[in-house]
Amino acid sequence: MNSNELIKIGFKNWYYFHELDEYELNNKYGVYVIKLNKTFGRLQGKSDILYIGHTTDFGVRFFKNYLNGTGGETTQRIHRYLIDKKYIDKIMISWIATQNFDLEKELREKYEKMHHEFPPWNRQK
Repeated sequence: MNSNELIKIGFKNWYYFHELDEYELNNKYGVYVIKLNKTFGRLQGKSDILYIGHTTDFGVRFFKNYLNGTGGETTQRIHRYLIDKKYIDKIMISWIATQNFDLEKELREKYEKMHHEFPPWNRQK
């Protein structure tokens, strides 16, 4: 599974972090995907998807949590990738505004079925 396959279900626009506007994203909820600007090998096949997640507030998640490193273990891990390992200019984000957070689970399960593992920035089982 790669980002091109997600277009069919609504992940049509991809943005670099510097293109995001915190105020336009505040109080919006949904499912989001973080992708790398190139494909990479998985246990089976290739993908460009690094992370699949959901949030009740995109502005808080992206700007306060991921950029500032405020939050739990997963947030800290993503913050380290973005800032310490300098992925911030190599990744893009897309989202679907939805209250159907089961979509996140469905996408991760589809990814795991195709690649025999979760996206690398998601916590493994």
